[in-house]
Amino acid sequence: MEGNMEAEIRALLDGLKIYHNFGLSDYQLVTETDSQLLVDMVKGSIECNRKYRNLFYQLQHLLGSLNFEIQHIYREANSVADYLANKGVQDLSDMEINHYCRLTTCRCSPASSV
Repeated sequence: MEGNMEAEIRALLDGLKIYHNFGLSDYQLVTETDSQLLVDMVKGSIECNRKYRNLFYQLQHLLGSLNFEIQHIYREANSVADYLANKGVQDLSDMEINHYCRLTTCRCSPASSV
């Protein structure tokens, strides 16, 4: 991987693929990221760097079929995701996750009723 921006784009793309493959495209997805640059690229406020353009085109193609919103949050509110992203850049062979929080509620509403 080349750097943080590539990791941010790949993480969003992979997450959206999972969302799409689970058949959730009829539901609105709100994604939060601490990368203001990624938010600006997705919203079209700035142009994507040439070296990430092919990856970003894949992202745009997938976004065209989803009811999607992206929001910026501050890094402090994203500490667990930031930790995992940083670990993802490193070798995960020695990492073991033995505790997780179970999602107890999930609010989903079809895009047509939002």
